Amino acid sequence: MIRACLVASLTAAAIFIAAPTHAQTVVGDPATTPVEGRTYPYLDLIRLAVPGVVKEGDAYRTGAPLELRHIDGDRERTVKIAEGTPMGAPMALPVQSEGHRRVAMMLDLGAAPDSAEGIAMLALFDVDHEPKLLDTANVAYDRLTGFADPPNLTLWDGSTPLLISSGHWNSNQTYEFYAMVDLHSDRLRLIDSLFMLSDHGCGYERVLRPRFMVTGSPKEPAIRATVTEIVKRLEESCQGQPLPKAGKRKISVTYTWQPKDQRFVKSSNAFERLADEMETRF
Repeated sequence: MIRACLVASLTAAAIFIAAPTHAQTVVGDPATTPVEGRTYPYLDLIRLAVPGVVKEGDAYRTGAPLELRHIDGDRERTVKIAEGTPMGAPMALPVQSEGHRRVAMMLDLGAAPDSAEGIAMLALFDVDHEPKLLDTANVAYDRLTGFADPPNLTLWDGSTPLLISSGHWNSNQTYEFYAMVDLHSDRLRLIDSLFMLSDHGCGYERVLRPRFMVTGSPKEPAIRATVTEIVKRLEESCQGQPLPKAGKRKISVTYTWQPKDQRFVKSSNAFERLADEMETRF
C-alpha cells in the first residue's frame, strides 16, 4: 500500500479547503478492480505508465527500466527505476481538467538510490474514451508520499489542483512537505511546495499546520495557502535552557491564475523564507 497514508494521518485534521473535493481510492488488486464508471481495470492504466509491469503472487513489479522526472523540474532529481522494482498498491483519484474527466494515480516505487527520498510516481490519465496516459512525474520530497487528506482543491472554474504530502518523523521532529500540482493542459505542473518542521523539546511544543483556501473568481481562480505555527510552553524543569517564545503566527501566500501567462503566480516568497528558518532547527 502507498506509504503516504502514514504521512497524511499526521496532518489530516490540519488541512482545510473552501470547496468540495474528490475521494481517493486505495486499489486492492489492479487486475480485478475496474476504473470507476468504466469496464476496464486499473491495471490497464498502470501498464500505460509502467510498460511491462508483471505480477508475482499478490505483488506487482516494474518491467523495463524507466526514467521519471521530478515535479519540481530539477533535472538532477530525475530518477532511474530499475527493472523488477516492487510496486505498492496504487491510490486513484478522479479529477477534472478543463472540463474533462481524468484519473490521477499514485504509485509507490520504493526509494531512490543513494537518497533519503522515496519515489512516488504521479500519473494522469484520460478516461473519457479509450484510456490514455497524459503525463507522469515523481512527486516525492521525502520518505513517505501520497495524496494529502483531502487530496485536491476544486476551484471556481471547476479545475482540481492536487495536494501532495511527503514527510517523515523521528523522536522529536516531524518533517512535512506539501506540493500543489496543477493539471492545466493535461500536464502535471508544480504550482509551489512548502516545508514545515514541527518539534518538541524540554519545556515547549511547536506545531505547524497548513490551510488551503479557494479564493479568486471563475476567470482568475486563486489558492490561498496559510501555515499556522503554534508554540506552547510545557511545565518542565529545563535547567536554564533557552526556550522559544510561546504564541501563534501565520504565514500566507496567495497563488492567482494569470490567463496571459497560463500559470499561477504567487504573491510573495514567504514560504521560501519560512523553509530557510526551518532548516536552522535541524
